[in-house]
Amino acid sequence: MNSYWDVGQFFSVSMLASDVGKAVQAAERLFRLKPPVWYLRSLVQNLLLIQRFKKPLIEHSPRQERLNFWLDIIFEATNEVTNGLRFPVLVIEPTKVYQPSYVSINSEAEERTVSLWHVSPTEMVREQS
Repeated sequence: MNSYWDVGQFFSVSMLASDVGKAVQAAERLFRLKPPVWYLRSLVQNLLLIQRFKKPLIEHSPRQERLNFWLDIIFEATNEVTNGLRFPVLVIEPTKVYQPSYVSINSEAEERTVSLWHVSPTEMVREQS
């Protein structure tokens, strides 16, 4: 799929069907298509409706962690102002693979720190595919 409309709809349907693996694939594809922010805002509205009326899937797995990351990055991309201390980022590994990660910035402490941690390494996700 090469249209962000198609991929976004597939992502929404995958979320409705609780198909975590397909939702992660669609979110990754959507990122590569670089949709405009106004489209992501529309997608976020659909996701909010899904979250409001669908029973949440309570699962803790590497796949679910990756899906949560993609939801965070989509929601963050639509915010005009960020006031958090933790940010979703994609780190490009030497193998040219994007690694979902989070950056945490602590500028309030006496000793300022920046932390980076990866979301479920790719090897873990592939094992459960």
